[in-house]
Amino acid sequence: MARHKSYDPSPEDEPDADVFSPDAEPAGEAIVSPATVVQVDTHKQNVTVATGSKQSSIAAALTTFKSGGTLAALQGAVKTADISYYQSVISSAQSNAQPIGGAYDALKQLGVAF
Repeated sequence: MARHKSYDPSPEDEPDADVFSPDAEPAGEAIVSPATVVQVDTHKQNVTVATGSKQSSIAAALTTFKSGGTLAALQGAVKTADISYYQSVISSAQSNAQPIGGAYDALKQLGVAF
């Protein structure tokens, strides 16, 4: 029967032994400045307002369609609401130093030229 050698990990064996010292800084924690938090909150509020405007515009167009409006007018109103929404998202993102995401691609799909 083979005997197994016991292994006693000591700090010298650990490549990151000093990570657990009281003076070590916590890894992976980002310090967020208050301005950044304000920018994120402002952008979220702007996107929420833009979403509400889009929904309101589409609801009004749908009401008009149901009361005898044309399908072309409904489609045009929905497209205009979408374009306005994505333009608002881009504007807010740029002014608040936030990522734009797929807003440019969405505008291109809607036929907006840059």
